[in-house]
Amino acid sequence: MNNRIFFRGLSLLILSISWMILDLGNFALIQANLAESLRGGEDGEDTASGSDRNPCDELGLDLTPIVTQADNPETGFSNWGKTHVATPSLWVYIPYTREQLSRATLSIRKGEKEAIVYHDRISLDTLGQTPGLVNIALEELDISLETEHWYRWYLFLNVYCTEDSEQPEKEEISAWIQYQDNESGDRLYDRLAEIDVIEDSQARKNAWIVVLQELGYNAIAKELLTSEN
Repeated sequence: MNNRIFFRGLSLLILSISWMILDLGNFALIQANLAESLRGGEDGEDTASGSDRNPCDELGLDLTPIVTQADNPETGFSNWGKTHVATPSLWVYIPYTREQLSRATLSIRKGEKEAIVYHDRISLDTLGQTPGLVNIALEELDISLETEHWYRWYLFLNVYCTEDSEQPEKEEISAWIQYQDNESGDRLYDRLAEIDVIEDSQARKNAWIVVLQELGYNAIAKELLTSEN
């Protein structure tokens, strides 16, 4: 009888220890998954965190979408613009040199629920010469917007802040765009596209400075004013 009680108690003790080991394993797994999600994943998967932190604080200018910053009276969104082109170009100011960039990812999401329409890496050659104003042509990526829908687009960059940086920092921006098939009203994305095709380089530069100042990007306008390009 005593032996039976002893072995039964021993079995319960072994079972308890087994559950404790299992719980510790699960806890470690949860911790690992949490750490991975905070890093964006071991494979560097890009996620929209909504952070506007500049990871390279020593730079004077930020990665910036060239859009209307004020709240949209229709939706309440900030950082937005409209277009009458189904395959517009997105405009961004990139403060980093080509050598500092290690990867770029574009993500386009439809509606307030942000259903993913496109999410993929884009060639750094697509960004052209940096630092400076850069356009990302949706037509070249075979992306077409549907009329009257709002889309939120994200640009994710992996950036080496300095020559001594061992690991790239992650940076992201986002803005809203709506395609309307009529040409009435303000169409900021189209206005930027029109500036880009001005043949005279000085006239084009002056037009950029004017629109940047109108949108409140005075620091970028000043940088453009003093640049040689």
